[in-house]
Amino acid sequence: MKRKTREQKAIESYIDSNGSRCVYCKSKNIEGGDTEFDGSKIFQNCRCNACDKEWTETYSLTGVNLEEPIPEPPNSIRFIKSLRKGKTNEDTVNTLAKEK
Repeated sequence: MKRKTREQKAIESYIDSNGSRCVYCKSKNIEGGDTEFDGSKIFQNCRCNACDKEWTETYSLTGVNLEEPIPEPPNSIRFIKSLRKGKTNEDTVNTLAKEK
């Protein structure tokens, strides 16, 4: 098993602190700067006011919280999907009729 470098340990510690302490000196006197969006990631420049070091945070999408439930598809879409699943027309029509 490979040993972790100082850099890897510092980054893990920074992430564990939820980005609340400087990666280099552990000061809480840090600030976030501008953000940039690049495809599937967001980057934010950060700076420590205690040691004057800078680094870039990288954010990626990890989940979605829906504000509203996703509506049911219209009957015509359910009909087509059921045909693709190999159900017969009669089965599908009976299923849709029961839902009304």
